[in-house]
Amino acid sequence: MKLWAVDPGGEHVGMAEFSNFAGVAGTGQCDRAWETTPETAVDAIAAAMLNYEIDVLVVEEFRLYPDKAMAQTGSTMPTCEMIGCIKWAHRLDCRRRRDLFCAADDELDRRDDQGQSKRTKEHQKWMAQRARNQNEVLLVLQPASIQKPTEGVLRKRGMKSVAKASAKQIREAGGVGDHALSAELHGWHYLLRQTGEAQ
Repeated sequence: MKLWAVDPGGEHVGMAEFSNFAGVAGTGQCDRAWETTPETAVDAIAAAMLNYEIDVLVVEEFRLYPDKAMAQTGSTMPTCEMIGCIKWAHRLDCRRRRDLFCAADDELDRRDDQGQSKRTKEHQKWMAQRARNQNEVLLVLQPASIQKPTEGVLRKRGMKSVAKASAKQIREAGGVGDHALSAELHGWHYLLRQTGEAQ
């Protein structure tokens, strides 16, 4: 299974990719963490869902805190817009998968009713379509407040940050590095929650 984690932003978006995630406690590794633009991030997320490349999508949710409200006066709130785009892409992908699953299920029922052989390539194609579209991408929203506790757990375990290791390359590419680290921490938090190590 594959997990992507996203720290949305108006200019810089942090992303982290985790693999070897079996959906069970104690599994998963961060393969890479990077920063990109909001447009590129949304396009990459939509394409990854369309191509069945991710199973879980973790996104930092947006909260407007009173001490930050004045700074947002007159803002179009691009971070909120980006989260809305991600949710919309996720919703469209879920609908697409349900439609494809139902079409395959109906075709298999029709073939069974007509007594058609299950050994044909055509039958196998419909079986594969049904299996591939059976599960939707799980979308998880997490608060920003999980970052410090998660970093503490990772430090205690002696785990090295992929984002920190690549911070120099991120800055040389025009990023700031903090967003990639935030995305990585969100991914780890989700995985640690599966083990009960994070709340």
